[in-house]
Amino acid sequence: MTENHGTIVALPAEDHVEGLERMRSAGKALRALNLAILDAEGNKLPPGEVGEIATRSGSNMVGYWNLPEATAKTLDSEGWLRTGDAGYMDKDGYLYTTTASRT
Repeated sequence: MTENHGTIVALPAEDHVEGLERMRSAGKALRALNLAILDAEGNKLPPGEVGEIATRSGSNMVGYWNLPEATAKTLDSEGWLRTGDAGYMDKDGYLYTTTASRT
């Protein structure tokens, strides 16, 4: 995304083990960056629940040029930038992207 500093997660080398469930993840949040999974109202969802991936950091944009309505849809009052992507996090903070609800 150009609205943030680019890469937001990485899978640590120690997790690159064949057969390890975490190999299916995108990784964990980089330092100085927060990740959350939000519902439609902007509430944080618990581990395993599918919602919209959001990121918060000092590297996020401050807004779209002359587009306050678009900015309001992307950035909330707490600084969470909604990515428009679906995903969930496990209890250890590993991010999994998805296109459908988990069963």
